[in-house]
Amino acid sequence: MAVGAPADAVAIAHLFAERAALDGQVVLVHGAIVKASHGIVGTNWYHLQDGSGDAKAGDHDLMVQSEARFEVGQRLSLQGRVRADADLGFGYAYVVMLEDAAPPP
Repeated sequence: MAVGAPADAVAIAHLFAERAALDGQVVLVHGAIVKASHGIVGTNWYHLQDGSGDAKAGDHDLMVQSEARFEVGQRLSLQGRVRADADLGFGYAYVVMLEDAAPPP
């Protein structure tokens, strides 16, 4: 897991591997925002990476939806609900994503 990550943070590659079992559960992840899209359909969308996974396998980059605003380069912990096989319509489909993500209380 990434430096500075809480001990109970789940690696992004693990979310991909265990997405069916984790679907609907609230988990904690830790990583860096590598892409941000603010104010899309009334919410913010981020790509989060933690150094786990493989770009060729496509299990290294987690789509995160949040009401909170973050910036590219920020390293942070987020807690949210896992959604497996998310089809948002309009060609936006994700093997796994994190919904309603926010910094842990």
